[in-house]
Amino acid sequence: MILLTAVPSCIAAALPLAAVALELDAPTISPQEVRQVVGHYYRIPKSGSTTTATLLKEMNCEIWSHSPQRVHNHGVMIHQHGDGCKDLDWCNGTKLAGVQRTDSVFAVMRPVCSRFVSTYWHMQRYSLFSKGLTMGQHLARLQEWTRGCPKGEPGVHCQVREINRRYTESHRVILWPQAFYMHPTRTAPICYHPEWLAQRFMTHVGAMAPCDVSYNGTQGLMLNAHPNKPKATPVEEITEEICKAAEAFYDEDHRLWCRHCDTC
Repeated sequence: MILLTAVPSCIAAALPLAAVALELDAPTISPQEVRQVVGHYYRIPKSGSTTTATLLKEMNCEIWSHSPQRVHNHGVMIHQHGDGCKDLDWCNGTKLAGVQRTDSVFAVMRPVCSRFVSTYWHMQRYSLFSKGLTMGQHLARLQEWTRGCPKGEPGVHCQVREINRRYTESHRVILWPQAFYMHPTRTAPICYHPEWLAQRFMTHVGAMAPCDVSYNGTQGLMLNAHPNKPKATPVEEITEEICKAAEAFYDEDHRLWCRHCDTC
């Protein structure tokens, strides 16, 4: 397993991400072509996933797919979430759907607080889930829905199950813990940080897949990772109290971030 370190603050300001998901059609290919896939990117919502998926495409190593039946024959397969993960196992990192023993598996993860703020603003704009709610009220609703779930790794799938039971729109994937998309031992976490993301992404992808590593477009990752609030959003103070509460709710995500990305 590749451990990639970074030095961001655990209580970071919300980082801006591209808000519009790409809509690309993936061709259906023959079974003989499927095993040319050598890597799997699990796309965690609100963690730089649109930028990362775009970069994979521009490096000629992207595979746009919602299921193992619809793939392309070159390089890295993207485990998409855009359909709300109708095939839950395809998004579930512990299932390793379509992953062979020698395949590389990676995901880009983000500090809990900045991701939480980003998910809140997204839900404010695109869903009725958080309309009229403050960040604290948004979090309180999630806490109430999942109050019977244990802490740590066992609680991750419980949280997903309880959220899905009450909220069925495709935006549900944004509310799930990042850990749901990651295998405890197979997934290499690439940490979302402006100083390290692009370089380490290129190093990881270049080492595992037939991608064009000479491509010089990683500046997009850097620009999307600068520490400013999202544009065109209401102003609400991001307090240490909110950050600590989010880290307590997404406790397994926070543990993984502190283990792989920051000393916390």
